[in-house]
Amino acid sequence: MSWSNCIGSFLWTDNTPYGRKTVHMDGDPDIPPPWPLEAMLSPASRFRVVRLLVRLPEKEFTGREMARLLGLSHSSVQEALAPLVEAGLVFRRSVGRAHAYRVNREAHLFGAIRDLLRSEQRGQAELLTALRSLGGDAQSLVLYGSVAVGTPRKGSDVDLLIVAEDRARVETVLQALRPRLARRFGVRLDARVLTTAELVAKASAPHIRAALRGGILLAGVPLREAMRAGD
Repeated sequence: MSWSNCIGSFLWTDNTPYGRKTVHMDGDPDIPPPWPLEAMLSPASRFRVVRLLVRLPEKEFTGREMARLLGLSHSSVQEALAPLVEAGLVFRRSVGRAHAYRVNREAHLFGAIRDLLRSEQRGQAELLTALRSLGGDAQSLVLYGSVAVGTPRKGSDVDLLIVAEDRARVETVLQALRPRLARRFGVRLDARVLTTAELVAKASAPHIRAALRGGILLAGVPLREAMRAGD
């Protein structure tokens, strides 16, 4: 028996001294990544840090700058950055007594996360386009609430205030739009439709005050202008 045949007889026998069977593997082995994507994007504070760095790849930030921009504590940012640096997704350098950070654009995860964020931005643009489709029948269309001020939580509604004289027509459009947004984006649309007279009469209502204080105008005229027109 040749040497190669002798080796083969040991490698591919059905039985081994331990009672195990040796088999061929089809395709590439499924090797877990050393830094799985979910570890880079959770918890939420780390995802926010990653989003900032990946969206501005040429920018360098100190930990305190990121904390200020993201509305997080300095300690939360430092905790979020530690595994990103260890994984090689983020570079760190000393600047006096502080550290400066920037994303590593050569890291494999950079491309994956950048594509994910671009998809997120496309989804946001598509959602806004769908919401603005209500503006054709509205005098004023305002996004308000947690989504407008940037503090949405899981399950938060998308709050809209719509000022329109033909309420029935707007409600018909909303009836078709609500299930479409739920299927496409997984969001619930909470839209309040008022005439200009109702807007003036209910000006002290919490939802109108919230829309006046922190609302984002999507279409039509500002709420205060609509209220003056209804006086």
